[in-house]
Amino acid sequence: MSEQISEKTFGHQHLLPKRPVPSLDETCERFIEWVQPLITEAELYNTKKIVEAFRLPAGNGEKLQNKLIEWYQKAGLPNWLEPFWDRKYLMSRTPLPINVNFCTVCDENPSFEDLPQVKRSAVLIYLTLKFKSLIDQQTLEVDKDKYGPLCMIQFQKLFSTTRIPRKDIDWLRCPISRDNPTSPLEKHIVVLYKGHIFTLDVLRDSGKLRSIGEIEAELEHIVKLGAQKIRDDEAVAILTTMNRDDWSAAREALLNIHPQNKSLLETIESALFALCLDDFSPLTLEDRLRSVLHGDGNNRWFDKSFQFIVGKNGKFAVNGEL
Repeated sequence: MSEQISEKTFGHQHLLPKRPVPSLDETCERFIEWVQPLITEAELYNTKKIVEAFRLPAGNGEKLQNKLIEWYQKAGLPNWLEPFWDRKYLMSRTPLPINVNFCTVCDENPSFEDLPQVKRSAVLIYLTLKFKSLIDQQTLEVDKDKYGPLCMIQFQKLFSTTRIPRKDIDWLRCPISRDNPTSPLEKHIVVLYKGHIFTLDVLRDSGKLRSIGEIEAELEHIVKLGAQKIRDDEAVAILTTMNRDDWSAAREALLNIHPQNKSLLETIESALFALCLDDFSPLTLEDRLRSVLHGDGNNRWFDKSFQFIVGKNGKFAVNGEL
């Protein structure tokens, strides 16, 4: 890189080298390496013979390789793999919990181990928004390796991002989506408690963060409002645990049942992130992992890019879709 690298979070993106299309030989060798642990010796022998025929000069492999290079040059993409990867990922029809979403069980800072649920949640919200402000102001330090700066574009997909169920292939709604953008100026999160779904403004109209005390007071109010657990057959969030085509059909049914449902779903899908306040206290690591991976499904919105899950005892974790 001959140009000076910007210290702004996204200021160097145009300087990053494009991801090159691997050679046909490299692709074939990687394929053999990838499948070898998964198949028998006899299957490996046959696979190698097929791959050798595929890579012969003027064969199908060379023709497809040339087509790929031609497409890549016309598309002008920084990463030739991105459209294929996104499409393959969003075409998966398996339910998100367990199969797709990741989770992280968090250890508390010793100084804050005994924070109760609502206080813990208010602090998590506040610090997460502080992190968001670094992204918005482009003061988040650029990730680097020994070769230089790395791509930071994923941070623009972190907030106000939701996977929308669609027949055959889902949509990813995020602030930088060309087809399904969400506003980068959203000020609210969604809070799930006992199956109820609440919206909570965590930023002022000016964009300034609300204080931890203000957020805590709002959460206390939500806990009082949601004191009566919602009936299992009325818990809309459970739909996000379904096969993606089934959830797509259910979502369309929701939109058709009542015109207000469109704006309600829009509120959930455009929220910065989700906070799940659980009504039980997981103690063992196994209990915490089961809780964050799936719970009972009624108090999660698995389509959100990430959701904090805070137990009654203040233990917390993260479940994410990205």
